Amino acid sequence: LHNNTVGAFTNDPDFTWHLRNLNNFANLSPDWPKGGERITVQSEVGALPHAVGHGFNLLGLPGDASPPSRFVRLFFQRQYAVLRAPPASLNESLSLAIGLLSSVFISQGTVASASPAAGFELTQYSVLKLPAARQFLFRDYASPRWRRVRLGELDFAPRAGASARSLPVGD
Repeated sequence: LHNNTVGAFTNDPDFTWHLRNLNNFANLSPDWPKGGERITVQSEVGALPHAVGHGFNLLGLPGDASPPSRFVRLFFQRQYAVLRAPPASLNESLSLAIGLLSSVFISQGTVASASPAAGFELTQYSVLKLPAARQFLFRDYASPRWRRVRLGELDFAPRAGASARSLPVGD
């Protein structure tokens, strides 16, 4: 059991390994890169070195589908988003969460398997929980459409002879 203060999690390796691994990316920054400003020289194309486009503050952020890379990517993207543009509403929070989950979505067939019998690594489903609103959102691999379950509208009282009901997910 862990007190997950970093706001990200994944499966393998263990959680404390992922926490320590974040230290390998201390060079990332939420700010515009300024690393070369003390050694800038003028050239025929202007001042060098300088950032030539957006996103250089994230240079070195891993982009592969491995659990360690996805953990690092989620942590830094979430932290920078909350620092620079904190969500001011539930809808803004949902937009941020959906964007972050989309950044680590694994499409079937893109990740190599150790053996054909192991099958494919893919994002089978994604979940967002809204405890205060008593809502549960999910989407599955077959459909990017989010479905909402309003838990406050469900009757969880046991009934004699009632069978379990399921919710179809692969429309």
